[in-house]
Amino acid sequence: MIRPPWQYEDPLCAQVGGNFFFSEDRDEPNLLGTPEINYEGARKICKSCAHLVECALWGLENEEFGMWGGLSPVDRKHIKSKRKPFPYKKTA
Repeated sequence: MIRPPWQYEDPLCAQVGGNFFFSEDRDEPNLLGTPEINYEGARKICKSCAHLVECALWGLENEEFGMWGGLSPVDRKHIKSKRKPFPYKKTA
């Protein structure tokens, strides 16, 4: 069973605040065809976090919005639909 993120020891996202990962909760294209949210800053923080894989797996199983383990909502949607492979090596 995967631990919920609030049980992680010193996750990097807690150091910068949740709004950085959830502002507007969407990365779907707007009417101009450009993303409304740029998740790249959050993705860089996630990639340096010791909880990257665990958080990504949590997001896949439990979350619809926001950045989880370096995966945006669209990333998770594509992984769930098997259009994209899980990008990390799963740890035990």
